[in-house]
Amino acid sequence: MIYNLANILAKKMLVYNLIKNDVKEYYKYSIQIHIERFIGFSLLLFISVFCGLMYETVFFYIFFSYIRRYSGGFHANSFGGCIFCSVTIYLVYIKILYPILLRNILLNMCILVFSLFIVLIFGAANHPNMHWNMEEYAMSRNIARVVAIIEVNCIILLFVLGVSYSYILFMSFGLTLSAIMLLLAKIIRQDVS
Repeated sequence: MIYNLANILAKKMLVYNLIKNDVKEYYKYSIQIHIERFIGFSLLLFISVFCGLMYETVFFYIFFSYIRRYSGGFHANSFGGCIFCSVTIYLVYIKILYPILLRNILLNMCILVFSLFIVLIFGAANHPNMHWNMEEYAMSRNIARVVAIIEVNCIILLFVLGVSYSYILFMSFGLTLSAIMLLLAKIIRQDVS
C-alpha cells in the first residue's frame, strides 16, 4: 500500500513536471521511506501518549534517529517487520527495562558507556540498502562516533543540570538501541563491504 502511494505521488510529480523521468525511482523510494518513518513515529507517539511518556519518547526519537542516520545497523526485511520490531522493543523498554533503570542510575550509566564503546569500535554498518562506497562508509563511521560522543556528553550535562531522570533514560535508550542495532548487524553479517 505504501509502495503504491509512493508510486502514485511520484507519477503525479512527473506529470506536473516537478521531476524528470530519470529520477522518478529515486523520488518514489524517498517518498516511501518518508511515509514509513512518519507512520512509525506516529505509532510510537500514540503509544507514548497512552502511556504518559510522550515528551520522553520525543527525546528518545531525536537521539535514536540522529545517530541511526549515520551508524546504520540492523534492518528488518519489510516495513511490517520493522514496525513489529519497533513496537515490541519500545513496549519491552517502557514496561520492563524503564522501571528497573528508574531505580538504578548506575546500571543505566554502565549501559550508556558500553553503548558508546560499541559505536566507537564499529562506527557504522553498511546495510545492502545503503550502498555506501568506501568514502561514504568511512565518513558515516566517523560522524556516528562524533554523534555518539556528543549525545553522551549531552546526557551527562543534562543529568548534572538536574533534568528529570526519565528524560535521561529515554535519551540513553536512543543511543543504546542504536548501538544494539549496529552490533546486531555486525553479528548477523547484515553489514556489506
